[in-house]
Amino acid sequence: RARLEGLLVERERSRIARDLHDGVAADLSTLVWRAAELKEAVAGVGNGEATALVDELMSDARSSLDELGDVVFALRVSGDAWEDFIARLRQRITRLCAGSLRYELVIDDALDSHAPEVPVDVRIHMLRIVQEAVRNAIRHARAKSIRIEIERGAEVVVRVSDDGDGISDEAIESSRGGVSNIATRARILGGAASWSRDSGTHLVVTLPANRPTGT
Repeated sequence: RARLEGLLVERERSRIARDLHDGVAADLSTLVWRAAELKEAVAGVGNGEATALVDELMSDARSSLDELGDVVFALRVSGDAWEDFIARLRQRITRLCAGSLRYELVIDDALDSHAPEVPVDVRIHMLRIVQEAVRNAIRHARAKSIRIEIERGAEVVVRVSDDGDGISDEAIESSRGGVSNIATRARILGGAASWSRDSGTHLVVTLPANRPTGT
């Protein structure tokens, strides 16, 4: 019965991923393409303000397309595709950091063949946590470089360190956005998130490696 339920869940995941890819993702791709056409038309009449607005529209559409791609990836990925997850994570970090700051991604994979795999739901939360930490370094900390380290063993530990301005205790306590979301994601999974300041911002998130979730 458990095997049958697992197969049914996997089938439903695949169906949702397929519908999102062929429907919403296709529409967003068309939006990006049409925006590029609009940019060419606006540029032809020399309207710099309108061109800037179209650039912003294209950037937002591409960002939404990337976010949707992450969801589709999470729905499709199987329990043994850790390498695919790391490749996806590296791709997203590269896109986020392009033209903004240097990054280093270090994978400390101590998991042996008998230990449990990291569940899909934990992976998507990890992806979101890293993305938010990178965005914060770019938007708020004025960082020039960032290091992301993932240690996979009995627990999953995500460390993100940048050389930016740092983050105050008040900002952490009053956050209703990125910082708060990181802490909430860690808490949902039964883990914890902490921040420290020492020539930049240092985030450490510890997550159970084998806790099944329904998030």
